Amino acid sequence: PDILQDSKLITLYLTMLVTFTDTTTWKILRGKGESLKPAMNHICANIMGHLNQKGFYSVLQILLTNGLARSRPSLSKGTLTAIFSLALRPVLAAQFSDNLLRSFLIHIMSVPALVSHLSVLTPERLSVIETHRLFHKFILFLSREDQCQDVCVCLEGSHTLCLLGNLIHLGHLTEKVLEEETCHFVSVLTHMLSYCQKYVSQKKSNLTHWHPVLGWFSQTVDYG
Repeated sequence: PDILQDSKLITLYLTMLVTFTDTTTWKILRGKGESLKPAMNHICANIMGHLNQKGFYSVLQILLTNGLARSRPSLSKGTLTAIFSLALRPVLAAQFSDNLLRSFLIHIMSVPALVSHLSVLTPERLSVIETHRLFHKFILFLSREDQCQDVCVCLEGSHTLCLLGNLIHLGHLTEKVLEEETCHFVSVLTHMLSYCQKYVSQKKSNLTHWHPVLGWFSQTVDYG
């Protein structure tokens, strides 16, 4: 996204996706066209379903990681807002189904320091997270041990730690939810840290890499 030509294409595609996955801005549906809205909403839902089948979240994850996991973020406020809004729409449309929450946690919430970047570049998105009580839903989803284990296995060590960091940051920003779900939250943190522990080695070897948080680590470390 830091290359001008790529940035223009990304903006074009994001604008198209934002437009065709939500009818709110469609002028044709105002006034006499109001009766068409249910059918158009159904079409938007079908578009989102098709995108999900084609690896939509994986693409958004790559875009977010390439644009944010660097010394100086290359995503603008508008671009980050569009990406996060698009990522959230299928979750809202599916009324927070386990399947979509899982995809959102694995592909979006595991992006390094995502919550920090949102708070700086587009704090309005954090308000959306709070409005829909997403942090609360994340905790409840991950408090089921089999689901937490599934997410950790998909992410492996480093990205499990990134997800953990984003969850802790959300907890700091929404302390009321943290007070309500303290036991579940502590359980989630314990499980995720225990999972990360399996990648930690006591000493350097040909199979380990230095991790700035966990020390000698049995996975390669991407420093961004």
